[in-house]
Amino acid sequence: MIEFDFIYSNGEVLIKLDGVDKKVKVGEVVEIINTPFKDRKVKELIDERLQFQSLFFSENTLEVCTDIFSTYDTFIYHSADSDFLMVSTSLFRITKYLYAINKKISIDMDGVKSMISIGYMMSDLTYVKDIKRLPAASKLFLDLRNYEIKKEVYHFFSWNPSSNNVPISTAISDVDDILIDEIKKLEVLSGEQVYSYLSGGLDSRVTTYMLNDVCEQKNLNTITFSNSYSSDEIIARRISKDIRSCHIQIPLTDGNFISQLLEEVVYKNSGMVNLMGAIAQRYAISKINIKSSVIFSGQIGDLTFGSYANNSSAFSLKNHFYFDDFCDTSSYETINKLYNSDFEYGINEKTPRAVTNGDKLVRDSAKVLSPFYNAELNHYTMGLPHKYMNNSFLYREWMKKRHPEMVKFKWEKTGFKPSGNLRTKYGSLYKKYKNGVMHRLSLPHDDMNPFQYWFSSNEKLSIFIKKSFEYEIQKIDDEYLKRRLTLLFNSRTKHWMLAYTIAKSINLIFGR
Repeated sequence: MIEFDFIYSNGEVLIKLDGVDKKVKVGEVVEIINTPFKDRKVKELIDERLQFQSLFFSENTLEVCTDIFSTYDTFIYHSADSDFLMVSTSLFRITKYLYAINKKISIDMDGVKSMISIGYMMSDLTYVKDIKRLPAASKLFLDLRNYEIKKEVYHFFSWNPSSNNVPISTAISDVDDILIDEIKKLEVLSGEQVYSYLSGGLDSRVTTYMLNDVCEQKNLNTITFSNSYSSDEIIARRISKDIRSCHIQIPLTDGNFISQLLEEVVYKNSGMVNLMGAIAQRYAISKINIKSSVIFSGQIGDLTFGSYANNSSAFSLKNHFYFDDFCDTSSYETINKLYNSDFEYGINEKTPRAVTNGDKLVRDSAKVLSPFYNAELNHYTMGLPHKYMNNSFLYREWMKKRHPEMVKFKWEKTGFKPSGNLRTKYGSLYKKYKNGVMHRLSLPHDDMNPFQYWFSSNEKLSIFIKKSFEYEIQKIDDEYLKRRLTLLFNSRTKHWMLAYTIAKSINLIFGR
């Protein structure tokens, strides 16, 4: 991935590529494309709905595009009363540059409240009013002669259950065809060393088995990062033995790795999402020499097959909140009215703003691919009858009928093999509530990354997190922010990382 900064000031253009300055001559054309798919033009990447990020500059025209899941972050600074513009892959590099040239910036409380309420930045919000993150599936056109901006959203996933009312056998066949075609297309991109994440869940095992069976991948390495002796570790080890992969187990016992990466992960993701979700992934990849390799994941597989379709009631953004702060913002109603269901919200909002964060944190080491980013597949499942999606019914039936080797081992979520409907339904409920009780009591429990247990059982780590937060919070002057972030931090140990992420980000931007 190319880290870039595009700077336009008083008719002159400066580009920084991976930190190296390049002054653009008059009449020179600039094109930057970040994508795993080499030799593809932007139009092809858009038409085929592939992963990419692009910037094109010619004469006085700037075009910036994101893919349908915004798997690369693009930040844009533009003030209506200024002839200065900056586009970057990092929010913090923009703010650092603005301070260097004495440009004033102000905090965007909508963005801060979004983080407090839901754990990530919704829509185009950031911590700064004049800096926006370009949303997924967006094209931005800017005429630099008059600063006229045009924005276009070229893709949206609509939830329309039963619009594709086919028999379950047809749905199974169609899903199989799409996934096989997709995994073959992605496998072509891989080099000599191919890695696949593997856990006790369904999504990573689907990707791993398809690489092994469909593509007959001979150089497959599987990676598991989890708390020692968790069911994720045990199940992954059994699957890797079954397919004879070269298995790499990264133990996360005691959570000590967190203190090593706290600041780094906030900086890497521009503070746009709770760092807790991907810090373990960042740590695991740092322990493996995977430069210039390809990592396959099962990213968003659960969403594709209905994890957000279980709730068929009317959508309400408040159902996803920790706190209600965001309800007081000007952005709340706009975002709340965008989606007709949790399914639409999960695919169009949560995926690009939060779920893809893990990919972004390791992309400096390797290409990251997932067969579930396929647009055709997601449109297809969003049109199927609700009963096919409930409790991952279609997902499990597809495995049983077309790839029975995938259901030979237990599913971490339920504690049972993913074959029986009743065991799936009640097993997941039992484990959810059991782990919830263990969470509350700060007792050991079966979890891939039991942060709450680590914080309560590892005194050294707990003290480090508390002191790190206290150091950041005392540097913030705004009393509302101090009060709300302290309340967030003290509410539950699982919110420690989120409160720290917000406080650290605010200080990286404004604490100068």
